[in-house]
Amino acid sequence: MNDRVPKPQHPDIDPCSDLPTRAEPRDRKGVMLRRQLNVVMLTTQRGTKNLLAALAATTSSRISLMTSGRKPVSDPFAHAIEDGLKLPRGWLDASHEISDVPPAVWAKLNVASVPTPICKPAAPSPANNAVDHAANVAAGPAMAQEVALLRKR
Repeated sequence: MNDRVPKPQHPDIDPCSDLPTRAEPRDRKGVMLRRQLNVVMLTTQRGTKNLLAALAATTSSRISLMTSGRKPVSDPFAHAIEDGLKLPRGWLDASHEISDVPPAVWAKLNVASVPTPICKPAAPSPANNAVDHAANVAAGPAMAQEVALLRKR
């Protein structure tokens, strides 16, 4: 008899669970986009990039690279930002509106009052490219608004 335990067929799947042990590759892009848009939302007011950099033990240059999309908000940086702002792990991975940000976070970033959205959410249209459409479908109006803002830069 063969007493060996069979090796799982797929390295991302826990044999005792039906859930993946890490994000699906195609969803990874969505997570990275949501992280970027959340960091953009948190740093819209003057001086907040420097404060966030200090709280996350990184540089304001790195925060700028992440908000511009030239560098991803990788797991270590996302965790550092969440820890610095006392947010639960994974908070940056989900879509959030300005009203979802706890008042204590705005206080840490020295934002006197909750910022107001810059523009109305973008309405889906046939002219949207694939990334805009994916953002509209995956995260709704809040994400579409931030994607539209990033496209204008």
